[in-house]
Amino acid sequence: MIHEIDIPEYVDAFFRQSGCGRRRILFLTFQFDPTAFEARFDRVLKRPGIRIDVVGGGAPAKPRRGHYNIWRANWRGTFHPKMAVMLADASVAVGLGSANLTSGGLASNLECWQFFRDTEGDLPLLAAVRGFLESLRSGFVVSKHLGMKELIEALPRSESQCLVSTLGGQLLRQVERLVGSGARRLDIISPLNCNPASVLHRLRKNSKIRKVCLYSGTHERFPRIAGCDQCFYLHPPERSLDEDRVGRRLGLPHAKMYAFHRKSRVELFWGSANLSASAWVRTGKQANVDFLVHSQLSTKEWIAIRDRLPAGYRWRAGKAADDASLPEEVPLEDHSFRLLNAVWDGKRLWLESGQRGVVSFWLRTSEKSKRRFSLKFASQGASLNAEEAQGLGFGPEAAPEFLDYAVPGARVWDRVEVNFPARSGLTGPCDAATLLSWQYAGRGLPGPSGAGGNGPANAQAENQGTLDSEEGELTQCLHQGALDRFVLVWRLNVSRIRLSSGRNRGLLRERITHARRLVQGEAATNGMLWPKERLKFVEQLFKDALEEG
Repeated sequence: MIHEIDIPEYVDAFFRQSGCGRRRILFLTFQFDPTAFEARFDRVLKRPGIRIDVVGGGAPAKPRRGHYNIWRANWRGTFHPKMAVMLADASVAVGLGSANLTSGGLASNLECWQFFRDTEGDLPLLAAVRGFLESLRSGFVVSKHLGMKELIEALPRSESQCLVSTLGGQLLRQVERLVGSGARRLDIISPLNCNPASVLHRLRKNSKIRKVCLYSGTHERFPRIAGCDQCFYLHPPERSLDEDRVGRRLGLPHAKMYAFHRKSRVELFWGSANLSASAWVRTGKQANVDFLVHSQLSTKEWIAIRDRLPAGYRWRAGKAADDASLPEEVPLEDHSFRLLNAVWDGKRLWLESGQRGVVSFWLRTSEKSKRRFSLKFASQGASLNAEEAQGLGFGPEAAPEFLDYAVPGARVWDRVEVNFPARSGLTGPCDAATLLSWQYAGRGLPGPSGAGGNGPANAQAENQGTLDSEEGELTQCLHQGALDRFVLVWRLNVSRIRLSSGRNRGLLRERITHARRLVQGEAATNGMLWPKERLKFVEQLFKDALEEG
């Protein structure tokens, strides 16, 4: 069934139906507009306890409101995938397609996008997404501090070829292996940002394609493109005094779809890859990071998808113009030093760069804090110790939102966001137990010492009447001794972690590992709160949860 999808509405509905538990979203995008993102995902950003991470290909823009992290991908070429991975307790959903997190991608452009759930029919696709995320993680394309393992463990394991990506080698060869040599015609929906003649030549030669039709743009005149037999443009409806009759006004055709017509079926590839050499032909870090989903359907089904446009819009044949041209695509060569991410964990300031080796540069968070450092960057970055970071304004309970940097002799300072792990949506400092309660239940612990009122007001209202039996017992025992409260608090948190993981043992192990790190970090900085008896008790709770799970 072909239908329009409102991406923010689907995301909000997914979490609204999931109740109050562990919730995360990972967005992968090329372009990111925080104003459009925060306006369209307003209800999602307000959800209690949710963690949102956005990985983009460009310089991060400062969030204007809401608690979410912005990361920059570690890729010399173009980081170009568009994906949303959502996790609610043990339930997972994945969105794939062509839409950026911009006003055009979320509203006005003609995009291709589809969501997949953890149901039997979608499991092969989710397994393929898992492989793609594992490649991003193992290749250090995304920050190690992003914590992707929890999302990866939530997805199923299996061998699947229903998603191909440039991280797995040359995209053109992967597609050719799946299509074979029996394709007669190729329909392409893609923006034109460079001359695609070299890609079309390879596609026609290797797959024996007789006819190529390109659907792109909103203008009748097209540049003459070698290898393209016919071009079509998106023709808008005639303007009417009654705009309601016209329906939604489209911006640009931004979808990326490749339909290879065989005798009995169509091999359809759709996703984030434009018709360009950097997506289809190049390899390594000269290539984009892109993916395409592989589907098989009938010719009739493909035509219905291709021509499913808002009221009044039509694909019309364009005209080749000799005086119109497209620029040739050139390899991207950028060897300048660039900080990608900065993460403060309370003890070290971790810096990640696309450049390897020893680099000398300036850092500052204000004019007075300017300092020069010489650091050796390995695959996972470099770090400043607590004393060095303190001189830049970093402390145990706070961190600057941005860090400015410049190489010696540079006249312009660049900026990178500081992803401070304590940004959880709570309005004040909290201990490990309260942070876990917030993450797995969307509320603080009962009582003043549990920071139960530190979250947003709507979070407290949303969770009224949802206390479980163990939390009710904790509420009734507020006036008992500190040891009794400690026991009840940690039994409650470990129980929530176990229940939120369902039957997924890999997900449970990852969440117990995360909780264990929080405890060990807190014990290292404040041993008075964590004598050996308490550490032993909590560790036994973790072991019991893993055995029961």
